Amino acid sequence: MRIPNEIQLGYTTYNQQNMTGKSAMIRARIEPKAKNDAERILRQLGLNPTDAISIFYRQIVIKKGIPFSLNLEEEDISGNYIPIKSNKHLKSILKLK
Repeated sequence: MRIPNEIQLGYTTYNQQNMTGKSAMIRARIEPKAKNDAERILRQLGLNPTDAISIFYRQIVIKKGIPFSLNLEEEDISGNYIPIKSNKHLKSILKLK
């Protein structure tokens, strides 16, 4: 499969030549199934994991944040939590002596 020379992301076009040259190493641990599923999709797009991570990092810089929405599940809203006021309060909630 041919890797595209240019990838259009939002308002910015990245040329493959801009993604090469000096580089820094990133190491991460990920669930094997998620890795395999994602890499299969990336191959279909003509990308490798390094290309995808580079695109992701560039988008973080462009957007000045994560380039997609991060939402809490409805059950994770702050109203579902008890604010802890002190160690004594925590111990009373946990019914510790």
